[in-house]
Amino acid sequence: MPSGRGTRRSPAHNYRLIAKLFERIGDHAERIARTYSVLSERGLDPKLLREFDAARESAIAILDKAFTALLMADVDAANAAVDDLTRHQKLIDGLSHHVATKKGEELLALATIVDSLGRTASYATDIAEIAIDYAVARGTETP
Repeated sequence: MPSGRGTRRSPAHNYRLIAKLFERIGDHAERIARTYSVLSERGLDPKLLREFDAARESAIAILDKAFTALLMADVDAANAAVDDLTRHQKLIDGLSHHVATKKGEELLALATIVDSLGRTASYATDIAEIAIDYAVARGTETP
């Protein structure tokens, strides 16, 4: 890829962007972990727990797909990761609605988790978009 004033970013710039995205994802993992003290005392209703598990699994799957796409320069996998964000957002919207019925510290803790799961998937799709650019620049786009 050309560097400088070209239309494409340099590989070093892409690596820097990806590293920052992973750092942000790590920050959100920490935010989720910090909610444990509030939620461990109260427990979660099983239905809400299942919804959180589905959103967690979805966010991790999008991240896994995006990172694999980056490593393999796989445009199809990267596009699939981006497309999965719509389904993930529906999970987040449902969780937001369910969490809105809570109060006080429990509401704040649960809202933090919902926000972090949403942002994690969004950052993962940013990685997928970089993977697409990288694959196209390498000329390895799948037909």
